[in-house]
Amino acid sequence: MIVSFTGTRHGMSETQKDQFAFVISYFKSGTNAFHYGTHHDVNLLADREAESIARAVGFTTKAHNAFRGEELERNRELVACGDILIAAPLSDEEVLRSGTWMTIRAARKAGKPVVMLSRGKA
Repeated sequence: MIVSFTGTRHGMSETQKDQFAFVISYFKSGTNAFHYGTHHDVNLLADREAESIARAVGFTTKAHNAFRGEELERNRELVACGDILIAAPLSDEEVLRSGTWMTIRAARKAGKPVVMLSRGKA
């Protein structure tokens, strides 16, 4: 199974990190791959955090890089290559001008399962 991830440059909340560790362990069986986003000049902190946890539980990881202006294409690529999308948005409420939420909408439109990680209490 290929698990794709989308998250925010602000990083995951502690609640999201706990949820992610639980969910990613659930999907670990056999030869699995974890795909996540990177950016040429933006630190995508949530993606780095998720990649570290996925690698620690035994996933093979693959980064999908984007340069400025290529982010939407990179996000569509993450949706296309994954069997499932795990999402750690900055807000539990949908936001229109958000790359994370755009990726969630693209996965839903493609009929891919989406596991939403709640930010938890503020």
